[in-house]
Amino acid sequence: MQLALKHLVTSDTATVTADTDILLSIPVGKSVLLENVDWQTFEKILTQLGDRRAARLAYDRGTLEIMAPLPEHEYYKQAVGDLVKDLADVLDVDYETLGSTTWKRPDLLAGVEPDNCFYFQHELEIRGN
Repeated sequence: MQLALKHLVTSDTATVTADTDILLSIPVGKSVLLENVDWQTFEKILTQLGDRRAARLAYDRGTLEIMAPLPEHEYYKQAVGDLVKDLADVLDVDYETLGSTTWKRPDLLAGVEPDNCFYFQHELEIRGN
C-alpha cells in the first residue's frame, strides 16, 4: 500500500513538519511508526488520506502509527461485528453501529480508528448523528 502524504517530512531525529512531500510504502499486514508528529500534522494527514482508505491510524502524544491491514482482516472484522449484532438482537439490547470512524481527543493528544464501533448505553443520543 502506498500513501502519498503531502507537506510531510520525516527522519529518525527530525520533528515531523509541513515542509515537503513524501511517499510512504507500507506492505500489507505491516505498519510504520512516525515519532514527533504534532497534532496539527496528524489532522492534516487524516484530511489528506480521506475517509475511504484501507489504512488505519493511531496517534498518541506525538507518535503516529499507520497500519495496512491484511485482506483477511476485513473478514474477521465483519464476523466479529455480526456476532456483536446477533448477541445484541438476542439479548434485546438497542445499539447503534458507526463502523470505522476516527475518534479524536485533542485534550489528550490521542486519536484512534477502530475497525468497528458500537454504542449501547447512549444509543439513543447518537442515533442519526
